Amino acid sequence: MRLSSFLAVFRPALPLILGLSLGCSLSLLMVSWTQGDTDDSCRDELGNGRLFPGRGDAQRDPRDGAGGEDYEPHIVPYHKDPNKPHKKVLRTRYIHTELGIRERLLVGVLTSRATLNTLAVAVNRTVAHHFHRTFFFTGLRSPKVPHGMTVVAHGDDRPVWLMYETVRHLHQHYGSDYDWFLLAQDDTYMQADRLSELVGHLSAGQDLYMGRAEEFIGGEEKARYCHGGYGYLLSRSLLARLQPHLDTCRNDILSVRPDEWLGRCIIDYLGLSCVEVHQEMTYRYFELGKNADPEREDSVQFKNAFTVHPISEPNLMYRLHKRFSQIELEWTYLQIQQLQSSHRQRVNLLRPLSAVEIIPMPYVTEATRVQVILPVTAQDQDFVGNFLDMYVMNTLDTHDNVLLTFLFIYDPFDAQRVSQTDVFAGIKAMIGEVEKRYGDVKIPWISVKTEVPSQVKLMDIISKKHPVDTLFFLASVWTRSTLTS
Repeated sequence: MRLSSFLAVFRPALPLILGLSLGCSLSLLMVSWTQGDTDDSCRDELGNGRLFPGRGDAQRDPRDGAGGEDYEPHIVPYHKDPNKPHKKVLRTRYIHTELGIRERLLVGVLTSRATLNTLAVAVNRTVAHHFHRTFFFTGLRSPKVPHGMTVVAHGDDRPVWLMYETVRHLHQHYGSDYDWFLLAQDDTYMQADRLSELVGHLSAGQDLYMGRAEEFIGGEEKARYCHGGYGYLLSRSLLARLQPHLDTCRNDILSVRPDEWLGRCIIDYLGLSCVEVHQEMTYRYFELGKNADPEREDSVQFKNAFTVHPISEPNLMYRLHKRFSQIELEWTYLQIQQLQSSHRQRVNLLRPLSAVEIIPMPYVTEATRVQVILPVTAQDQDFVGNFLDMYVMNTLDTHDNVLLTFLFIYDPFDAQRVSQTDVFAGIKAMIGEVEKRYGDVKIPWISVKTEVPSQVKLMDIISKKHPVDTLFFLASVWTRSTLTS
């Protein structure tokens, strides 16, 4: 009875006890197997490198040292060959030029001597300042050029010749600086913000000829040219491909209209026709009727237009600009009301991240001369010789674009005795020796008398003797590494 009751109590724990006993027994057996005599032989094989196929003693890497490490660093010292001339690397002045970053849009307005001071001025006053760059191309320049306008005169009033010279000028001078080129007439009103937004959504790497598509005279072919009155876009790649054929087009294609001549040239030699829709983006335009009143125009086509044509007088251009400004203001108020009505908590007060604006900033390059200013007091004389040797070795021998100017600081007592005993006579003699050794080098010096020298006062004296855009580097007799090229 006692045994049966004892087993009844421990029966639920019997599987656990049996499992623990079996596990401990197997663990003891495994320990005895792994700690046998084979352990030493394995270590010997591992030490001899024979556990890895193909890595015996005869095939070991000769680069392996005593520690057997395969990937030790190999330092190659740099030795400057004195027999080879020093090669100076000239970098661009602006970082966006070095990185190949281009502006998006350049606008060219075709005008004439008769309308340069009327319609062209109206274009300049209304929308030109909204574009990054706007040029006015004319055949003959007026006697009085309007203020604030960049006018390019080609010397010939023939319309086709003006178009030929304009396209050639844009490619030659700005073909590598802009992604898109907009050509329009001076009787065209342009919505600058909408056109800039349009080119911002187009791929700049494609050949594109975009505007209001028109049929050629006769209308027998499917190809179309872009009407010049409503403006048209030319991509940079198209302009580059068209440039070699401009002379041939000028001699072979006969046309009275310059926009038709350009369209024929693009179609014949590049096989491209004018399009109004590209990449789901539409070039929107509006034809203004005769005696039309901009204040009464309320159609969707008018409100969404990028360009409006024809504009007969400057006053109409200003009225159109006023009307479109009102439309933009109404749209802005409508968006504000929609935000308020929907109780949105976030209001976008910043530009979107995709609208990156590149601001050209000048920076120091080898093409900009650096004026090194070295103030020297009587206590610094013993260290000037070492500084001058370093300057000769690191700038004069390498022909760097650096000019050194000594600023000798006299105290009142030494300044009175300078005609008898010059405390800086030894330094001036060293400067003379350097100038004799390098015949084309001049090292100027300036003498200053002051009891308490300060950097602000010294630079004020120096800056008056140089142009305002001079780049100064204020050094000391202890300056070393900053002079190395």
